[in-house]
Amino acid sequence: MKTIALVTVVSCALAARLCTADTLLPDQAATPRMTQWIDYHYGLFIHFNINTYCPGQHVPVPPAPAVYNPTALDVDGWIKLAQDAGMKYAVLTTKHDGGFCLWDSKVSWQGKEFDYDVASSSNQTDVVQAFVDTCGKYGIAPGFYYCLADTYANKSAPLPQLFRQGVMPEDAFELAKAQLAELATRYPACRYYWLDCPRTATLAQQAGLYDLLRRKNPEIVVLMNRHLAQAANGEQTLLEQGDAIPYPAYPVDVLNTESRQRPKGKVSPRQRWQGKWLFMGYEHCDCAGSGWFHSTKPRPVADLFEVYKTVRQAGGSLLLDVGPNEAGVMPPEFRAPLLELRRQIDPFEASLQP
Repeated sequence: MKTIALVTVVSCALAARLCTADTLLPDQAATPRMTQWIDYHYGLFIHFNINTYCPGQHVPVPPAPAVYNPTALDVDGWIKLAQDAGMKYAVLTTKHDGGFCLWDSKVSWQGKEFDYDVASSSNQTDVVQAFVDTCGKYGIAPGFYYCLADTYANKSAPLPQLFRQGVMPEDAFELAKAQLAELATRYPACRYYWLDCPRTATLAQQAGLYDLLRRKNPEIVVLMNRHLAQAANGEQTLLEQGDAIPYPAYPVDVLNTESRQRPKGKVSPRQRWQGKWLFMGYEHCDCAGSGWFHSTKPRPVADLFEVYKTVRQAGGSLLLDVGPNEAGVMPPEFRAPLLELRRQIDPFEASLQP
């Protein structure tokens, strides 16, 4: 089977100029923190934030925090669904591109305490704490999604341009560092960080965020959403061929694909960067229904099972999204398809065992 080589940097020379020798890198071989993550295989992506109360998937202009108003918030139901579906981990959108935080952030920003969060909203529940606690109750490993493209903190460009501008303004970068440090300190049970839109940051900023999280807790595993598993060249590594991707990308623990951009072969966990071999996991995220935040019309189980098989045969984990509705409840029409999907997954997983 063809091996897909993953692109991790644009230029070794550029990386050498921008990243110090002290910046942490992924492990050079399989370690307990990575083998534990790789063994998860299947997780629930939970897109729930102020975006849930806005049309479309993105928030080009952040609304007033009072717009966020779940009237029947059911975090227990979210994670119980993950357990019943046979999932081993879950990832929550703690902050998406609108900049709204699902916890009461206490960091200082622009001379005062950050206040675009649940504490200023119509429902002040610390959703992040409830998520972590409920994951512990059901034996699900918690993960945090955090978006670096933030239209509340970074008003330097329209959202489409912000997604790819390649540099975070200093105050937005300092906010991201402070909030990621706050999350890692306040919720130490979370060992998985899913950082979206790294192309809005420089290579040095990406390196700084990865280094910050790993130094906060050496067991933390970090993904930056860059779709890097698409570059294929047989058995040859492409890490040091910088023209293959348009944005600089610092090497992190998990490389990924998204939506229907599935791999066509096995993804290699060994990648070379600046003369070092690094060990990396692979994840594919996809929607169980028609959208990330506004989940409707569950996809056919046969379609979802084909996605699962392809990802697992590639050596990866599938992170499957269902977005809670405006009340804060998982759409009930997704329960039966996910349970049926598990009935197909269980014997398939057994067939993969040596």
